Amino acid sequence: MGPGWVPGLTTAAGGGAYIALVLKRHLIIPPLLAALAACGVVTGDEAPAGLSRYDGDRFRIDYPSGWSVREGESGGRPAVQFNGPSRDDGTRSAEVQVIDWGGWRNSLQDKVVQFRGAAPRSGYEIGDEEPVLVPGARAAHRFHYSNEIRTATGAKIRMRITETFVLTEKQRLLDVVTRSPEGAAGKDRLATILGSFAVEEKDGWFGDR
Repeated sequence: MGPGWVPGLTTAAGGGAYIALVLKRHLIIPPLLAALAACGVVTGDEAPAGLSRYDGDRFRIDYPSGWSVREGESGGRPAVQFNGPSRDDGTRSAEVQVIDWGGWRNSLQDKVVQFRGAAPRSGYEIGDEEPVLVPGARAAHRFHYSNEIRTATGAKIRMRITETFVLTEKQRLLDVVTRSPEGAAGKDRLATILGSFAVEEKDGWFGDR
């Protein structure tokens, strides 16, 4: 990844410099891994207990075992949907969607400004927003917002949403969206899912676009 990883150090010096480098690695890397783990960022090769791993050709993400996974499209773009259990009011306890926008010719900031202007017109109330670190990505920016929906049961439900725009090293734009009803349990679980998201650019997932 770009900003999310400590860059490697190189030296042409002799043994003393090599020993200093080894000591520095041992002093720096364990606290870094501990900090990532504390933030919910997965640093191992396997999903934690109770979670399953989706390992695609654009990204990987851990999601609760038992959730349904569906590959398809969203707005004509390739997407993967992860759905939690249904609720009586017609919503789900939580859901996550990852959309592949394909090649993005502009900067990430262009997308951020575009979304910031369009969100109110779509009925979204933006709360916070911030740049975030995503393993394997060049840059990422996250919005926290809410909107009100009416379900098939007729219930009016306010939804809490995070939307993270991720620009990859190959200049692809990925859109990671989490949704859950206001007041629903599982907020920490969604944070864990988001923390596990990492870019992995391989060929083959829904074709190379």
